[in-house]
Amino acid sequence: MSDERQISRRKTLLLSAISASALARRAAAETDQACPVPPATATLTNAVATANDSPQVQVSGVRRAFWNGEHNAFTDLCWFNERIYLTFRSCPDGHMVHPTSCIIILCSEDQGVSWQEVHRFSVPLRDTRDPHFLVFRKRLFVYTGTWYSGKTTLPRADYDLNLHLGYAAWTDDGQTWHSPVLLEGTFGHYIWRAAVAGEKAWLCGRRKPGFEVLAKGEPRETESLILESDDGLIWRHGGQFQSAEGDETAFQFLADGSGLAIARHGSGLAAGLLQSPAPSGPWTRTDLGQSIGGPLLARWGEAKVSLPGGCAIGSRPVNLHLAGLAKLGADISIEHGYITAKAKRLKGARIYCDTPPVTGTENLMMAACLAEGTSVIENAAKEPEINDLAEFLVKRGARISGAGTDMITIEGVRELQGGDHEVIPDRIEAGTHLVAGAITQGDVTITHCRPAHLEAVLMKLREAGAEVQVEQDRVRIQATSRLKGVDVKTLPFPGFPTDMQAQMVALMALAYSALALGNEWLLASTQYGKGVHWVYVPAGLRLTFVLIMPWAGALGISLGAFVMALRDSEMTVVLAALNGAVTGIAPVLARQVAVTRMGLSDDLSELNRLK
Repeated sequence: MSDERQISRRKTLLLSAISASALARRAAAETDQACPVPPATATLTNAVATANDSPQVQVSGVRRAFWNGEHNAFTDLCWFNERIYLTFRSCPDGHMVHPTSCIIILCSEDQGVSWQEVHRFSVPLRDTRDPHFLVFRKRLFVYTGTWYSGKTTLPRADYDLNLHLGYAAWTDDGQTWHSPVLLEGTFGHYIWRAAVAGEKAWLCGRRKPGFEVLAKGEPRETESLILESDDGLIWRHGGQFQSAEGDETAFQFLADGSGLAIARHGSGLAAGLLQSPAPSGPWTRTDLGQSIGGPLLARWGEAKVSLPGGCAIGSRPVNLHLAGLAKLGADISIEHGYITAKAKRLKGARIYCDTPPVTGTENLMMAACLAEGTSVIENAAKEPEINDLAEFLVKRGARISGAGTDMITIEGVRELQGGDHEVIPDRIEAGTHLVAGAITQGDVTITHCRPAHLEAVLMKLREAGAEVQVEQDRVRIQATSRLKGVDVKTLPFPGFPTDMQAQMVALMALAYSALALGNEWLLASTQYGKGVHWVYVPAGLRLTFVLIMPWAGALGISLGAFVMALRDSEMTVVLAALNGAVTGIAPVLARQVAVTRMGLSDDLSELNRLK
């Protein structure tokens, strides 16, 4: 390892140690008495590590860096000009929106042992919050999102997101600071965290879509954007993290320009992992709430995660997760939308799942790895992702057998080690591209995939009339003519995957005959007479019904799909007439579809008469 990389490693270790110190204890900041613990000592146990080693940081003490008797919070750390800088918000009136708040910046020249205040600033009539550093173009910037407060403390009911403004102070040498300036392009944006990619600076900005003005007390919708700048002071729209329920987002960019982010959810649901091939997006979101509780509980003895949201194909209940963790000895409570689980150390247990849950199996398997004794998960999910996760955990020292079957056995160990692992190809992504090839009557080859994970999808594509060729790690589909309708029922692996259901609906909308697509296993299924072949019902106030009439194919007409969306207990019916002449019956259908509101008590008899 080069000297430059060793120095970079040591800096990273030191900052990690200081961060750990700050998070380990806050008790010392709750009193103005002398700090009862010795100065922080960050022991670099592996400072000069090989490229394959995992550096270890041990924090043996915690000391107070600053105390002025006020509310000090929202911190950030950085390394600039061979010094460590720490910034935070300080306010004598507490956490909420007060004009008395200010941003304080400290500096340490002795690796965090002692600190000196080098700058502080405030903005008139505004609460300065969430300061964060950015080193860009040889300058150290401190950005702060500000709320308008007026001359006195602002009541919560008067908070106005449209009055957000971003400000920045900066320095070229770390000692002489420029007064805070308003950041052009941040009006109405609450700025939060920045990063550098290429020759530009990037900044998270939360705002109301279109700066919408609402009456007091109305729910506020927010989006989170990514702003870009060439100089760190003038900002413009650069992309979008989340179009709805956007909130504060911490992000970074990799060497290839791709981005990773952790985003809060505006309604308090699970945080999300965001990924993008470029700073400007598009950013895709994966909710984190369900699958992190088990590992957190096993590692730290306590986990607190928000209740999960749903998705377009159904709710995501966590009862099997909680029941399994309780079997392992966790004390579980649910309050104010959060799940809290506690245990000194989990104990091995025999867990039976009423249905084979994919994320539930993953969560319990990870939790059981560090439990004391042996755990058995019966009726476990058998999806390829389960086996892949087990292989990863085994490489890290876990003892797991039976992954990929309906009974998984885990022998608990004291700790896990680091390890490298290549994640399996995404079978749903591969299947989606294959269906796209069939829809466009194209010739598509998918490489670096695992055909064994796609057998149910490939079987249905062949049954529909597509020519499918399979090799070791590739699949080729040729659909030179219009396909025919097939019946599909979603099932746990190795059955047809539920996440391929929407793609098959799109394909079958172009097929010659009727489709019967059902997923009675995963979602509640209800039949409304012979006229409606099937319907699936996710939970919640927004339901999606996809109805295929069996008589459509018999008439030789491709009517597409009836799509019903339930919102606020009202049902809107949309008819898509695709690929075919609709004559004679069209006026009758149009009259029936014109009924746009039907109560939940109706049995869809009006639609049944269409046959």
